[in-house]
Amino acid sequence: MQELAEQSNTHEMIGVLCVQIQHEQKLIDTYGTSFRDILFDHAACVVRASVRFSDQVAAGENLQLIVFSRCCDDELMQDLANRLMQRISTTPVLYNNSVIGIAAKVACCLVRGGNLQEIVIGARKTKEAISSKKSTYSQDPIIV
Repeated sequence: MQELAEQSNTHEMIGVLCVQIQHEQKLIDTYGTSFRDILFDHAACVVRASVRFSDQVAAGENLQLIVFSRCCDDELMQDLANRLMQRISTTPVLYNNSVIGIAAKVACCLVRGGNLQEIVIGARKTKEAISSKKSTYSQDPIIV
């Protein structure tokens, strides 16, 4: 994140998106603990393939991925959030000769570039929004 803050300027908006696999604990309980790493790797590959080359993807906690998208605005951020949710839901996980459908929820916010503290606060807010909505499923991104 430090590098992102240094490379961006204060006039640039950065979209911060937190991606969380839906019902991850139920999936792990059903398919075993070894499925956890496969599930996370799969989600990370789908997310990386769905964002711009200039966007950064970081591992969060509890099977969360954090995406930092430079030169963003509300419309681009919502489009990216919807694209991530759609791509994850249409790209099943292949595990032990099974095809396992998954879904994700995404929380997102815009922060001003050039300020590491704002970027960190944005990441924290999106992670908290995901956690507070843990029991509910929505087909729309959570806008923070």
